[in-house]
Amino acid sequence: QLRALKFLTLNYHDPDKTGQHSADFHKTFKREREILYRLSHGNIARLHDSGTYTDANDQEWEYLASEFVAGPMLADAFNEETFDGEEIYRVLGEIIGAVAYMHRNNVYHCDIKHENIKLRRPENKSSDAVLLDLGTAHWIGEDQDLDSPESTIPYDDAVARHRFISTERITHEKYKNLL
Repeated sequence: QLRALKFLTLNYHDPDKTGQHSADFHKTFKREREILYRLSHGNIARLHDSGTYTDANDQEWEYLASEFVAGPMLADAFNEETFDGEEIYRVLGEIIGAVAYMHRNNVYHCDIKHENIKLRRPENKSSDAVLLDLGTAHWIGEDQDLDSPESTIPYDDAVARHRFISTERITHEKYKNLL
């Protein structure tokens, strides 16, 4: 069965480029793994395995192996295919259901956008929306500490809810004018 692999890719060949952020990347990867292990919902990509891969140069790479969702991205499907209003509401309801499930389990996704939603296409059935990429997800509350207070968003910290930004919003040229 196919799996989607996500590797923690630090710049090992030029450590100055990763530098002080290396520990942050490891914490974020660990938090994503722990959150995915605890969540089980039909509209959230399932984590099947995680570990470390050693390449031919004896370099270790952390990875997550999750469900491979073969369908199109949400925006592509809505732009290229004919969806009636009922189908759109059903798909959006699945996304809202996945987010509600996460919130009931004290998790904020922190990066919901059309690029993080794909449509799974089971045979002879309508498409299912699948929420992907929990790399910026955080625990809500105080009891989920995973080695650091940065893993948790306090319930009463309104500022905390606005301090998260996905990596591509910082690194990709198309977003530079928005910061």
